[in-house]
Amino acid sequence: MVNAGCNSFMENYDDLLEYQEDILTPKDINDLNWCQNNDIDSICIPNLRNKDDIINVRNILGNKKKNQIFSKIQNSESLLNFEEIAKNSDGIIIARGYLTLYVAAENLFTLQAQMIKYCHEYLKPVFVQQNVLDSMVSSLLPSFCEITEISNLVYNFVDNIMLSEETSCGDHPLEAVKTLKRICLEAEQQKENELFNNFQQLTSTNITVQSCILECAKKAAGELQAKAIIVFTSRVL
Repeated sequence: MVNAGCNSFMENYDDLLEYQEDILTPKDINDLNWCQNNDIDSICIPNLRNKDDIINVRNILGNKKKNQIFSKIQNSESLLNFEEIAKNSDGIIIARGYLTLYVAAENLFTLQAQMIKYCHEYLKPVFVQQNVLDSMVSSLLPSFCEITEISNLVYNFVDNIMLSEETSCGDHPLEAVKTLKRICLEAEQQKENELFNNFQQLTSTNITVQSCILECAKKAAGELQAKAIIVFTSRVL
């Protein structure tokens, strides 16, 4: 699944792999102890490489599982080990800005879609960060491409969309947040309307058993990208 896709995307970037022994500094360990003693709900691990980094953090926290661990996918090793990282995390943050250093531009969209799909299949919350409203770092208005991208993320059931430079060093942080909220709410409403209309079509009083089966078969074939639909009948042809 995702891991195989990541391997194919990353085959030309092996020289960028990082092999440092431990991502945690003494300050990190002190910070984790502080989090444990102050009832912090969620902790984000940046620059992790594999599931061992998550296990190390949980061990420092006492492995009581009261802290949710969100893993930030932002380097080549985290891409290569995405499946094991996702399985051992409470949630995933896709740091798109950093991934442009490791993945060919034409593959980024597919890679993001694969990671989102994998998180949905294993019931892991997935956040998307960076390159969301970059134009609003200096402008009061978002670009059309940004509006479309945010709407697509909502349509793909991303759990959270995170701003970065827009609020940390941008000229219009409050407007960026308000703009993101408006776009998300509108996209959510449109998605709800679409789902409701589809449900109405399936539950219409004029629908027949045959048409319902055909509709489900068509949807399944589309989602599975099937090349053909085989229909079994009682007739001998």
